Amino acid sequence: MTNQEQQQQQPGQQQKHHQQQAIAITIRDTCTTSEGVTGERKVKLIVNRSSPVSSATRTNDGDPVAGASAAAAAVPPPVANTTTTLPPLPPLVPIMSISPIPPSLDASPHHPQPQQPPQPAPLPPPPLSHPNHQHQLEQYQYQLHQQQLQQLQYQQRQQQQHDLFMIVSICLGSFILIFAIVYFVRKFFQGGQFKNKDIRLDAKVVIITGANAGIGKEAAIECAKRGARVYMGCRDPARMEKARQEILDKSGSQNVFGLELDLASFESIRSFVKTFLSMERRLHVLINNAGVMACPKAYTKEGFEMHFGTNHLGHFLLTNLLLDVLKRSAPSRVVTVSSLGHKWGRINKDDINAEKDYREWDAYMQSKLCNILFSRHLAKRLRGTGVNTYALHPGAINTELTRHLNPCIRTMAKPIFWVFFKTPKSGAQTTLYCAMEPTIASHTGLYYSDCKLKEPEPHAQDDAMAEWLWNLSERLTGLSSH
Repeated sequence: MTNQEQQQQQPGQQQKHHQQQAIAITIRDTCTTSEGVTGERKVKLIVNRSSPVSSATRTNDGDPVAGASAAAAAVPPPVANTTTTLPPLPPLVPIMSISPIPPSLDASPHHPQPQQPPQPAPLPPPPLSHPNHQHQLEQYQYQLHQQQLQQLQYQQRQQQQHDLFMIVSICLGSFILIFAIVYFVRKFFQGGQFKNKDIRLDAKVVIITGANAGIGKEAAIECAKRGARVYMGCRDPARMEKARQEILDKSGSQNVFGLELDLASFESIRSFVKTFLSMERRLHVLINNAGVMACPKAYTKEGFEMHFGTNHLGHFLLTNLLLDVLKRSAPSRVVTVSSLGHKWGRINKDDINAEKDYREWDAYMQSKLCNILFSRHLAKRLRGTGVNTYALHPGAINTELTRHLNPCIRTMAKPIFWVFFKTPKSGAQTTLYCAMEPTIASHTGLYYSDCKLKEPEPHAQDDAMAEWLWNLSERLTGLSSH
């Protein structure tokens, strides 16, 4: 081959070498969002193989694209008629780290997206262009730590608010539940109610013993509201007058009168009857309501044990002294307030006055048994006269009858009394039922509770014991000589 041919081929070879010195590398990155949108990005690198890649080609803060462009611009023009020996190509392996697809862009069905509250975006790392890179890194780490601490505090506040809400909800729900239970339990224990509001007692005369407090006062209020002329028989004149004013105010009636009556004194009972008969010629309802309960050992003025003398003998004498006026006013009723305590009561014939052995509850229950036996035998003696008799259990009532209980027991039992015991108004309902209910006008000598007919205990239906007690009571009160 001639020199001229070699010279003609040499520019072509050099041009071919220059064409092979430029290498293009294209990198594609494809990602798909959760909405199904596919995006693609391309990175193109142009590398000049005519000379090693120097630090001068990696400019613009390590941008490989800019460095490649600079390398391409630095390619020297081909030199004619020279033979150039190319240096070996240094290995160029671009180090690229492609981060995994974030969960927000992963639409794979195998990776469900949790519902999380929006959180503040983390702080981007600071550009390390300052000479003191270590200081900037520490400042970035501190800011990142503060951001994490604030996020933790926020989560703690959210948890505290949630816990507080749960505690308040539980407490409120418990309070409502307890209130509902207490309300319905208390309503249940109030017992039967006398619901006949249409009955009037106009021109009727009513005597109520112990009408200054408790169920006696509530009965007086209701009778006065219905038009009756009410006579209160009370031991304490001052308390009687105070209660009388209250009855007048609540009933709106002016026909309420107070007369002193001490059932522990036969003299006081006779004086009461004499005063009443001087004021009235008729008597339609006699309510034997007054009484004592579980009091310390004491005796009446005539020397009888207080429970037996007041609860039984006092009302026995009062009723018998008023029988004539009751018969003249027939139809009339005698209502005697007894107690469920008669169930445990026994008549002690050998020591009815409790002189040998005194137990206050035994004495109380014996007197309540006497009340039922008295009413039962009185009905037999008054058969055909138009005067009917009724005995009743008013219920467990939170009244002044508990005044003789231990003060500590009364204080501790107040919440129990409030829930499980009747109010005085509820306790008076059976008394009003027996005094006014027209459907029981033909009944006599029977026993009632919660405005219903009830069967007393068998020993309260002992007619032989009732007759024995009647004869004894006549002798003790002095009526047998009349």
